[in-house]
Amino acid sequence: MPSMPNAWSFERCNVGEQAVRGLTGARGNAPFRLRVARSGFHPRHLAHAPAATGSQRASGHGDKTLFSLLKVSAMSVPITTSDLPLALDERACGRRVGLILLATDQSTEADFTRMVASDTIHVFGTRIEFANPTTTENLRAMKPRLAAAAGLLLPGEAFDVICFSCTSGTVLIGDDEIAAAIHASKPEAAVVTPPAAAAMALRALDARKISVLTPYVVPVGELMADYFVDAGFTLENFTCLEMEDDGDMARMSRASLVEAAVAATAPSAEALFISCTALRSAAAVPEIEARIGRPVVTSNLATVWATLGHCGALAARPDAGRLMGRSLPVAA
Repeated sequence: MPSMPNAWSFERCNVGEQAVRGLTGARGNAPFRLRVARSGFHPRHLAHAPAATGSQRASGHGDKTLFSLLKVSAMSVPITTSDLPLALDERACGRRVGLILLATDQSTEADFTRMVASDTIHVFGTRIEFANPTTTENLRAMKPRLAAAAGLLLPGEAFDVICFSCTSGTVLIGDDEIAAAIHASKPEAAVVTPPAAAAMALRALDARKISVLTPYVVPVGELMADYFVDAGFTLENFTCLEMEDDGDMARMSRASLVEAAVAATAPSAEALFISCTALRSAAAVPEIEARIGRPVVTSNLATVWATLGHCGALAARPDAGRLMGRSLPVAA
């Protein structure tokens, strides 16, 4: 073998006979040469290799017989360190928003990405275990998991707002219980829940007599109705679509959703609330408002509005409906 320059070093490695078959064989007195990528050995770099011995073939390994080869590898480029002073910002972003999403949620992240996330507000999401169907038992089962879910949002870092994105789950667990669980991990964060944000949004729109459209089964719908009655609203009518799987809720077509919303709006209602974060209803708000001639609030639109308010970033957006032009109440 010819001598190698000092910039090269030798290591031993093993390759299978199948990998080098066709590359081996006598080459007379030709120099023994290897070309090796820095990241490691590959048989295509081999120009000459010894054939398997009889004992190796007799061992039963066949094509998997390993040969000991010389690998030639280039030495690393010298690594230097820098002593330049580095300045660190207090945060990587101006405002931090956390989302606690059901494991099955397909809609909330898209709405928050479209309406909340920006160069100055960063949105971070985590998931909480949940399994369909959307029964009262399954919804309540999320309660003991909330604190741990909140703790997974950038552990050790402070948040401006954290939203638990489940309307029916909040109604069953309770706003105060959810806030307490989140504050156990993130005590500094303002906590937003869909039903509380929706009630606040409806008041900001001066609506007290409302219609409600939900995808829920009746037992869940009844608890939702009680929540809004207790919050001081008059229900002109309340519609349940009797859906049990939030995956199906997320797949409901926009045209179907718009028609269901129009049908669910009572003539006497001052506004329509469309409940459930699984529905892709926020993007359809301007179309529904044009059809019914009254304000429309959805679960995700309400939490977006409340979140932006806590971040001091509310601004009128005609493409998002009438609510976005209203200010968040000071007490919020």
